[in-house]
Amino acid sequence: MYKSILAILLVGLLAAPAMAVPPPAFDGDPEGWGNSPLEWDNNFGECQKCGLWDPIEGEWNLCVGEGEFCCEMTVELWIELHAIMTVECLFHQFHSIGANRDGDLFNFYIAGVTSSNNPLMVCMVPGLDMDLNYLQFVEDVVGNDNGEEDIPLHWAYAMGRGRQAPPPEEIENWQRLIPDPCMCIEIPEPCDWWWYFWGWFIVVYHEDDGYYVLYFAICPTPIL
Repeated sequence: MYKSILAILLVGLLAAPAMAVPPPAFDGDPEGWGNSPLEWDNNFGECQKCGLWDPIEGEWNLCVGEGEFCCEMTVELWIELHAIMTVECLFHQFHSIGANRDGDLFNFYIAGVTSSNNPLMVCMVPGLDMDLNYLQFVEDVVGNDNGEEDIPLHWAYAMGRGRQAPPPEEIENWQRLIPDPCMCIEIPEPCDWWWYFWGWFIVVYHEDDGYYVLYFAICPTPIL
């Protein structure tokens, strides 16, 4: 559902840096970056050499082994680029009579936390044939589509450091977002960040009856 939009999104967000030295295969995971979620350590290899000291030349003559009378060592560390995302309130459902002369205002909040060792873009991606600017009309109460209008949606976001977000009503630094066709929050530094997407719409007086829907996904992408 989201594949075509995600492809466009990733082209815009991902650079093509030179690949670093990859970690080796381990415990069933293949060699390479992004393959092993395990924390592991591996110790191997041995060295044995025999030397006779030559007092005239002032150096070792090897009787076992080659090269210098040294055992070369290596310590390697690989840290994966990782992220953890938690999102609350995956489903928002509203029921309206549509009889308020002043219209009914509906708000919904999508709360999330990302934890990463890399800056991120957290993006909202519309589903196939969806538009984040609208709740799309599907059918009326008897199952017909007679060309009824979609309902406009409005968006804003807020974010901050830490894993504990304040209640939405206590946040003052909301920033407007305009989908085109996606919309993203930039997490500029690694570590823990909370964030909100705030959406709202108005059911006007005698809005067309029926079922309206929006499908979308929230996807984190590293800023490379």
